[in-house]
Amino acid sequence: MIIFYGELASGKTASSKSQKSPVGNQKNKTAENTKDEIAKPGFKQGEFTLQTNIPGNNEVKVSYIVPVDDKGKPRLSAHNIVFYAPYISERGFFTRDFHKYFPEELGFTIFSLNINANIEDAGDRKKYYCFKESGWHDIVFKAQAKITSDLRLTPRKLLVIGESAGGSMAQQLGINYPDKIDAVAMVGGRFFEPLKTKSGVAWLSINTWGCPGLSAAKLFKEQADKIGVQVLRGETPPRWVQKDKAHYHHSPNELAFNLMQVFIRDIAKLRQKYVKVFPPVEKWPASEIICGEKQYFPSAEFATLWNQLPHEASKFLADEDRDKNKPIILDPPLTQPSSVVLFIQDPSFDCSTMLLDNLYYFTDKGAIAVSVEMSDDYFETLKRIKNTLDFVLKNEKWSTLPVYVAGSGSGGQLAAVAALSNGDKRIKRITTFNSEYEWPFRELSIAGFRNRADIPLKMIFGVREIPAPVNARATELVFIEGGGMFFGDKWFPLLDDAVK
Repeated sequence: MIIFYGELASGKTASSKSQKSPVGNQKNKTAENTKDEIAKPGFKQGEFTLQTNIPGNNEVKVSYIVPVDDKGKPRLSAHNIVFYAPYISERGFFTRDFHKYFPEELGFTIFSLNINANIEDAGDRKKYYCFKESGWHDIVFKAQAKITSDLRLTPRKLLVIGESAGGSMAQQLGINYPDKIDAVAMVGGRFFEPLKTKSGVAWLSINTWGCPGLSAAKLFKEQADKIGVQVLRGETPPRWVQKDKAHYHHSPNELAFNLMQVFIRDIAKLRQKYVKVFPPVEKWPASEIICGEKQYFPSAEFATLWNQLPHEASKFLADEDRDKNKPIILDPPLTQPSSVVLFIQDPSFDCSTMLLDNLYYFTDKGAIAVSVEMSDDYFETLKRIKNTLDFVLKNEKWSTLPVYVAGSGSGGQLAAVAALSNGDKRIKRITTFNSEYEWPFRELSIAGFRNRADIPLKMIFGVREIPAPVNARATELVFIEGGGMFFGDKWFPLLDDAVK
């Protein structure tokens, strides 16, 4: 339960499934076709139309939710107004939990625009809605002014959130109108305005790792660093259920949305506390050194969420000059580890899912995830894997944890050879995905080491072209119909099974 501005930000009635109670239509000087209704007890949800001079959008529908008290008047917390910058041609606003969090949990007002946009106009500053020259920025502030005036809210700076192209719009609003905006929390986006001067805007910039807009976000962070502006830039995992979909490494997952929600909540709390002057980041409640950089956070809760991200691993894997003999290690966030997983990925599997996806997925399940990268020299790679496995087994902190070994393609083949040649009884299972059992070089062949240890070996195949072993000792063979080389949406359930 969150108490804000001395009021209950959301009560039991806020989440109840009561019927809607229409209160009729209204007209005024600045809008036509205004329609308001009590969506559920405690909230006024509706829409109104604004006239524009934008080609293809002679008028625009504004959707909003305003938290109200039992007399139908806006709560004190409703004076905090959030603008949601939509992704291209988004419709059906405020049906998602992400949006509803702001009015239902925090008691904030939220609004958005129904923008007719053409993806073919992307990058055209006069047409694409994220740019100031398109005219859409003016509509945002016109809508804010109408909501503020009609509901008799205290004028305050906007809190802006956005995703994908809406992330670009959110960034550009923060750059162009720092006097009208207190905070920007964006995920995705790639059409960013250069950051040249300092302002009081609080910035949160998130990408799903592997996102096409990652380079723009990195450049924005570099610009901010040069002029002493903090941009909290983080990379979050993908949505596991969308593997092999077109936007797998672009669509935000729940953690990304949680970070945005808590960031906006905390910025509003800070400006409540510091009424006259919004505090510089150095006066924010929490700070930590992350990847060698001191970062300031608007609350300890936000810092805890932020630390769920594998900042060190992301930075390491993005470094083209990294030492590839060095193991990559991810600890499970917020939980005591239940096991250690050594996972070796065949580089050809990168076209389906990234190494970081798989390692973070294991940590999500409570395991310490360890990996080392392959090279073109399989003998050298096998040496790396053996050294990494020795490191895992000899690490005193992990001495009571069971160890699982898994890998894809040639990575699975070499991981299995390393585990079988080691033979330690703490290794509970070996799992391979589309890996070969027989190989011309016996030193690199699973068949050459299968008789050395009774460690259970499970070999999973998605294509018939890879020959499965015949009468291999202590070996379970599984064929996934339609699995292909990369197993599609079956991949992550198979990873689950590998560490059970």
